[in-house]
Amino acid sequence: MTLQSQPESDSSGRPSLIGRFIGPSLTKTVASADRTALIGLLVANLMPIIFALLFRWDIGGVAMFYWWENIVIGMYAILRIALAAGKQGSVETPKYTKIFLVPFFCFHYFFFCMVHGVFLLVFFVGPESTESIGRGDMDLPGPLFVLPVFGSVMSTAWNSLPTAGVFSVGLLLGSHGLSFARNFLARGEFKNAVPVIEMFRPYGRIVLLHLSILFGGFVTLIFGSPLLLVFLLMVGKTALDVAVHSATHRLQRSHSPSEQRIRSCHRPRWTPRRKLVRQSAAGHLTVFA
Repeated sequence: MTLQSQPESDSSGRPSLIGRFIGPSLTKTVASADRTALIGLLVANLMPIIFALLFRWDIGGVAMFYWWENIVIGMYAILRIALAAGKQGSVETPKYTKIFLVPFFCFHYFFFCMVHGVFLLVFFVGPESTESIGRGDMDLPGPLFVLPVFGSVMSTAWNSLPTAGVFSVGLLLGSHGLSFARNFLARGEFKNAVPVIEMFRPYGRIVLLHLSILFGGFVTLIFGSPLLLVFLLMVGKTALDVAVHSATHRLQRSHSPSEQRIRSCHRPRWTPRRKLVRQSAAGHLTVFA
């Protein structure tokens, strides 16, 4: 007996319309979406490495460049939370929940980015770079007082970008946007995405990536920020980014509506082969399946 994967068949045993047309189409779409998003991710990470070699980026410029990726990830996380339509268990998430989750995410995520940005500026750019932070209007009510501080951090981080850094941030914006459009929207990941889970999803990625960047950054700083170590740091970050991206979307793809339809159109069936019986010279029966 052998295991074969066949298109879905109707009662007559012939491949159904879904199995013949929709199944292959979905398979091609899913593969194309994953490949396109991965290529975009590679381009957005490899081009800055080329710029780093051409314009001799130091560790401060690299740290600020990757800090801006946090901001880009947060921007698309807001869209993911707002568009997530999955159920938490068997209970559908009320729509009014997002009205609370989106501003709550904006506060705690970008507050985290603000503190992280100040840390990077102090250690990798220089303490003098933070002198202008917090000199704005601090009389805003409640938690809004952090807005001018965060604005100062963003302004300082923007001015600390290396040559071609602005263009590189634009590549990151386009890469994450491509992944959002191809994976989250086109492949239907939003249908199974839960708003609360999407709210905390960015932390796992940025903590893992930036712990590696911080460790590599301190090592690079100890040796005087040589270009070789900066290059190795960026290559290592790119490899880790690709691995995290692939693992994340592979997990989400296993629960996506498109993947479930593909499985239903190509479900495995046990197809027995004709058994052949032959009598050997010794008189024993040999069975071939």
